[in-house]
Amino acid sequence: MCSGAVDHIAIDVKDIESALSFVNERNLNNLNDCIHFLPFWENGVRFFKIEGPNKEIIEFSQIV
Repeated sequence: MCSGAVDHIAIDVKDIESALSFVNERNLNNLNDCIHFLPFWENGVRFFKIEGPNKEIIEFSQIV
């Protein structure tokens, strides 16, 4: 249920593997997430999520 607050934001990246490496190298992958795939758009989307400083979810996504 949404309380009116923003659930998450999504940041579009050109290279999801590089983004995950960047996040992991800086120990920011506090949800221990990996790259997921969903069959949205023409060829799908790949994404992973981390938690921000105020418990908001930050999603990094690449449209394939």
